[in-house]
Amino acid sequence: MSDEWYYVDGKDRVGPIAHSELENLFGKGKINKDSYVWKKGFDNWEHVRNIPELGGLKGSGSSSESEIPSLSDIKPIHESPVNLKSIDNDKKVFTVKVGYDRGGSDSEYGPFSLAQLRLAYEENRINDKTFIFCPGMENW
Repeated sequence: MSDEWYYVDGKDRVGPIAHSELENLFGKGKINKDSYVWKKGFDNWEHVRNIPELGGLKGSGSSSESEIPSLSDIKPIHESPVNLKSIDNDKKVFTVKVGYDRGGSDSEYGPFSLAQLRLAYEENRINDKTFIFCPGMENW
């Protein structure tokens, strides 16, 4: 398996970096056990705490809830005619388009509820570059 790692820094995905640099970032508190990392061979982004080969990382490793951005922090490219406050939190009406945000080709997924989108954002599975669509919008 590859020794090139990627990690999430705020809303950005950073890498590739060597395992030694990952250890250095952990020691400085730049990443922690709640940080998401990925490398070739992984199916998806994983928390550091869930990766056995990273179990020996030493350092501050502390996390702060205040570091997790809120979905409301995302500023839309243009104003939508859809009032999100009028949509039931659990109603699955949203479709997301990912790929562009990761430098790849686009793929569409959904439908998702507003609650699911919030969770995906907090877990860095979508970001402020992810396209979102729901009925009533003219485009992504």
